Amino acid sequence: MEIAEKKENIKRVNNNIALEKSLKGRRILIVDDQEFNRKLLSVMFKNWDVKYTELDDGIQVIDELEQKSYDLILMDIRMPVMDGIEATKLLRNHSDEKVSKIPVIGVTAAITPDDKEAGLLAGMNDFLTKPFTEEKL
Repeated sequence: MEIAEKKENIKRVNNNIALEKSLKGRRILIVDDQEFNRKLLSVMFKNWDVKYTELDDGIQVIDELEQKSYDLILMDIRMPVMDGIEATKLLRNHSDEKVSKIPVIGVTAAITPDDKEAGLLAGMNDFLTKPFTEEKL
């Protein structure tokens, strides 16, 4: 292994350790209609000692936020009953500022410029494209 590769590996490990420490104990809401996607995220979060809750539809988000507080929401953009964009709009219009200010990351398999614009207009903070790695997350 060359020196440059070794340095890159050390940098990656240090970044992952810093990320894990910054996420430890955080509460994250996972909203995705696909069980596989929720389980993938839950495995990553268990490894990082992150507290999380899984929901399978955007319509459940507001009810959940009335009961518990979260540091971050990972929201699938395309879901059947209520998609992530509509759920984010409701979230941003919530009367409780703690709820309306929670960062929302839109999660999607493919994002078009229109999807991105709609997500940003709804109040999403950023996007994560599936499939993703732990490092990307």
